[in-house]
Amino acid sequence: MKNAIRALVFGLFGILAAQAVQAHPGHSHPYPGYGPGREVLLGETFLSPRGQDVDWLFVNDCRDGAWDRDLVAVRVEVQAVPADIDSIVLRFGNGQTQALAIRERFNPWSSTRWVDLEGGRRCIREIRIAGDAEGYNNRQARVSIYGWRSR
Repeated sequence: MKNAIRALVFGLFGILAAQAVQAHPGHSHPYPGYGPGREVLLGETFLSPRGQDVDWLFVNDCRDGAWDRDLVAVRVEVQAVPADIDSIVLRFGNGQTQALAIRERFNPWSSTRWVDLEGGRRCIREIRIAGDAEGYNNRQARVSIYGWRSR
């Protein structure tokens, strides 16, 4: 009887441990060949609760050999405090821009889906974020931008 209870406890522990290491459903990886190093943090900024913030993230100079010249998608994640994001504009290494169709209120610890970049593999030079935090006690919302590498 003692061994049966011990086996049951260890079995339940094993199931719980397996559940804990599964990928978060909001961070699913849409591209085949997912592996370590495919998702990269491009930058972070903080949005203030006092009116509209416009922040620029300088990501890369896009020279030959740059570590993130082969990005195919991006996603936005908001942490700690709710935020209203009005617009995000990406400027690529060749000077072209892409406005992301993201205009929504984010709950804390939520993110967008992966948004494909126009034109295939790209190098992002700058990211412009406009929005504000729905701060509690003047807390700022941390906004992180992630890129998905094609290889």
